[in-house]
Amino acid sequence: MKKQIAMCGLLLSFASLVNSAEAVNSTVSKVRVHTEVRPTAAVRQFVTIQLNESLGGGCEWLFLNSKDENAVNQVLTAKTSGHTITVHYDYSDIAPWHVYDTCAVTAVGL
Repeated sequence: MKKQIAMCGLLLSFASLVNSAEAVNSTVSKVRVHTEVRPTAAVRQFVTIQLNESLGGGCEWLFLNSKDENAVNQVLTAKTSGHTITVHYDYSDIAPWHVYDTCAVTAVGL
């Protein structure tokens, strides 16, 4: 019984950590690659995307690190082909350049 109670507590704790994570299936509307010539240093080395579906948590844009080549390739493939992509994002993790409607991508899948 104690083990079951401990497991329930663990699951509830985990659920509270991931309650700001969401997923959406959509086509990609816009992709912006921010390079070293960008005047705002905090934006450099990030890719921002906008989807054709509405996002939760006040997000309008999503960002991911350009060094995550797999995710960037999937986003670009979805954009150029017009295929739907599944994007998992966290609306509590805002952009490093402090734009509150730009949220972090946690996973991408075609």
